[in-house]
Amino acid sequence: MQVDGTLFVSNRAQVILPYHRMIELASENAPGRVKIGTTSRGIGPAYEDKMGRRGLRVADLLDLKLLKTHIENAVREKNMIAHALFNSEPLDSDKMYLEYAAAAGKNRAFRLRYCRVSQPGAGGRQVDHFRGRPGDDARHRPWNLSVRHLIERHLRGAVIGTGVAPTAIDMVIGVTKAYCTRVGGGPFPTEALNEQGDLLRARGNEYGAVTGRPRRCGWLDLPLLRYAGMINGISWLVVTKLDVLDELAEIPVCIGYKINGKRTEEIPAQASGYDKIEGIYENKPGGGRRPKASRRWTNCPNRRRSIWHFLREQAQRGLAWYRRARTGTIRSLWRNSPQR
Repeated sequence: MQVDGTLFVSNRAQVILPYHRMIELASENAPGRVKIGTTSRGIGPAYEDKMGRRGLRVADLLDLKLLKTHIENAVREKNMIAHALFNSEPLDSDKMYLEYAAAAGKNRAFRLRYCRVSQPGAGGRQVDHFRGRPGDDARHRPWNLSVRHLIERHLRGAVIGTGVAPTAIDMVIGVTKAYCTRVGGGPFPTEALNEQGDLLRARGNEYGAVTGRPRRCGWLDLPLLRYAGMINGISWLVVTKLDVLDELAEIPVCIGYKINGKRTEEIPAQASGYDKIEGIYENKPGGGRRPKASRRWTNCPNRRRSIWHFLREQAQRGLAWYRRARTGTIRSLWRNSPQR
């Protein structure tokens, strides 16, 4: 596929190196450690180096003297840490330097000056949209993704990661499946640990995009959805994969929790809050059969309309961000699941 002129990498983007993957893989498999189900791609340790001001950026690849010194120092340090904590085999800094020095020339065409793509009138291009994933921010540490929590997984990430001014954001669209999924370990209050969870996975083709691992599947968590909507200030809500639920006679939707017997609509901030958490569900009538596929609202089966209206009312209830949104801007999107 031709990507010249369409794919760009910021010259300030952090580089993941082999020692990041070594540290994460060793940490995930160390005896006595709580496994959180990472992809072992080195993302977490790379962010640690970024926050510690010792990371390597794309722009640094061009300075071969700096690159060699950086890799030698980092590999020496990481090898000592990995050997002391995990008894890992050491990495070869010379081999790593030659590999990344060669890569520096190959990616020259894709490097882009920070902000340039988002600054029309200054030699840049008009940006139509940014994409992020805020759902992980609402989960409890350490199981949420390693990207800076509550910053780079949602609206504020567009500002921080691209250099676009906050006032340049015209619209925030929230996208949710009609059910919940996740990979890896950690709390999942609405997880369906039965044949219905298997049905959601099969009909929704729910397997990890990076690792291919089967995703854990469960029912839509409205407190989680409200939280994501609140921190992002969404004014549009797109609901996908409603058709995955078509064959269910009843569709449970989590509208709140019971924690130690007390009802709440807030997601717990402490890990102990998940020890005795129970979902409070409202069952909506399903179809029990597969309707004819449709992409028009007028042709949408009544039961899908009913579920969508319920989700919209529940998602908007009690949230100030919705009261500021224009009436009629909430829409639904339904589509065939990938296996059909």
